[in-house]
Amino acid sequence: WGESPAGFRIINIMFHFLTAVVIFYLTALLFNSDVVAFTAAALFAVHPVNVEAVSFISARGSEMCGFYYLIALLFFILHRQKGKRMFLALSAVSFFWSLLSKEFAVTLFVVMIGYDISFKDTPWRKAAASYIPFAALTGLYLFARSVAAGGGGLQVEIFTKDMMLRLVDAPLIIVKYMTLLLFPAGLTIDYKFSNTVSLLSFNTFAALAVICATLFFLLKVRRSNKPVFVCALIFLAPLFLVSGILPVQGESALADRWLYIPAAGFLMIAAYYLLFAYRGHKQRRLLQKLVTISLVMIIALFSYETIKRNRVFKDEHALWHDTVQKSPASFKAHLNHGYALYKTGDTEPASDEFYIALDLKPGSPKAYYNIAVLYQNNMDYERAIDEYEKIIVSGYIFVDAVMNLAECYLKTGDNIQALIYYKRVLRMDPGIPKALLGISNIYAELDNKNKAMEYKEMYDQALLRKKRH
Repeated sequence: WGESPAGFRIINIMFHFLTAVVIFYLTALLFNSDVVAFTAAALFAVHPVNVEAVSFISARGSEMCGFYYLIALLFFILHRQKGKRMFLALSAVSFFWSLLSKEFAVTLFVVMIGYDISFKDTPWRKAAASYIPFAALTGLYLFARSVAAGGGGLQVEIFTKDMMLRLVDAPLIIVKYMTLLLFPAGLTIDYKFSNTVSLLSFNTFAALAVICATLFFLLKVRRSNKPVFVCALIFLAPLFLVSGILPVQGESALADRWLYIPAAGFLMIAAYYLLFAYRGHKQRRLLQKLVTISLVMIIALFSYETIKRNRVFKDEHALWHDTVQKSPASFKAHLNHGYALYKTGDTEPASDEFYIALDLKPGSPKAYYNIAVLYQNNMDYERAIDEYEKIIVSGYIFVDAVMNLAECYLKTGDNIQALIYYKRVLRMDPGIPKALLGISNIYAELDNKNKAMEYKEMYDQALLRKKRH
């Protein structure tokens, strides 16, 4: 597709459409109702919380994981109902593709075991044997990941000093996710989540109460409503991984894209209970009309919000401007908004954003670097040097900062300091042509011809290697 995002977005939309189709068949298989299936698929297709997974190109992994995860479950249930090994093989292959997209796919084990516990279609020994391909593929994936990461693999430190803090925050994060599914308002790419300091806070107690009620509901429907139980596991199992208890979801404590799979289970349950009136008799016709009108209004409202939310992802400036408006206390939002403004040539507002980011996160090397680059581009080299030096003092040193610092010293005529930092660049990353040429030129000015020629030859060799690669 080149640099155009249109092709990538078309593929993402295609995956989302196919996921909605899979949800239709999965819901129809579980509830034996095309009406419930269509409603669940329609709600999922237009739900605003899914916009990030679909429109944010770099979040495609969550979308692909969701598609293969749900189709793996569909084939697994077909295997249990029809007994054909082909369906089990297709389920295992789909599971592996899901696992390659995101590690959250491992929660499919919970859903499959939950299905077998609830429906009891298959003797336990036979059921356990059918999990072997999934376990083997998981082992293969973890081994391959470990090799690719140089022995690192999936590293999760569960018992760290902030474990208790995560345990306290997890209920609040789970309830926040539930709220976003019920009332998808104020959606943003970077939620500002404040860590709780006490288990005794009212918010924590309220969140725990909601979770306890959810678990009670889960236990109650395990026998009374088996399809709802399976859907609840689709919702809750992946949600546990993104609740912050296990630090496996990256930097973001909250992100809409983490809800892609849980949203499927949640909306399947919602569709079932919203259409409860349709299972009545003639005296419920008025209620059926009210439910129909309500569903049409919900889908229309979701569609409107989804279209509006999609506009936010049209470019970097629109995305981070929206994020700054909704999360004004977010360091990441201000830093990225500043960078987006800088790329469009709006240097003054970009500078304001960088300074706000620095106020939110004092001592940030990234904020110092961006401010220094602005000064450097405006040929205010003395102030740029001050900002670059702050990065050096912070200890978070990276090549670009040191290189730019050398360039600024060179512009101010301080060849000795420029030489020191050019050589520091080479210690960090030997063979950088720009640093070698800079050193060669400085030695030429200092009338050290031998050194100048030596570094000029090294520069020519570095350029040659770069062309070959």
